[in-house]
Amino acid sequence: MIAEHMTRNLHEIHICRTCCRTDHAPSGAALGVRLRAALANEAGLSGVKVRDARCMLTCGSPVAVSLTCPGKMSYLFADVQAEHDLDNLLALVRLYVANPGGIINDARPIGRLRHCLKGRLPAPLPVGDETNLWEESDKRARNREGS
Repeated sequence: MIAEHMTRNLHEIHICRTCCRTDHAPSGAALGVRLRAALANEAGLSGVKVRDARCMLTCGSPVAVSLTCPGKMSYLFADVQAEHDLDNLLALVRLYVANPGGIINDARPIGRLRHCLKGRLPAPLPVGDETNLWEESDKRARNREGS
């Protein structure tokens, strides 16, 4: 796993700049501007990068937002409301940055965004690491059951 001090400034949030509701202009870029400003003023989060992204294929539920960082789980959210979810996004970023593996088990602090999660992707393994994560997980589960 990548050390936390090495990932501190590698956290990225991608916001779809093409997402829009029917008969509305895209709102992702404006959300990105607001989120960048909010993160710049928050201790410990000023290094988080907010990037505009092209379509993330959640067009039926705009706006799409993803979180990524090397060595951490990645997340994809859809139906993020640019006008209302800034505080929830900040809470999400705080949780994500604070957890070394990026695993968010208790999503209650992120408000309605917990219902907007579309997917969680495992962190890529370092090159050359052939560890079978499912096998390791199964071993831990068997050990707990045998205890």
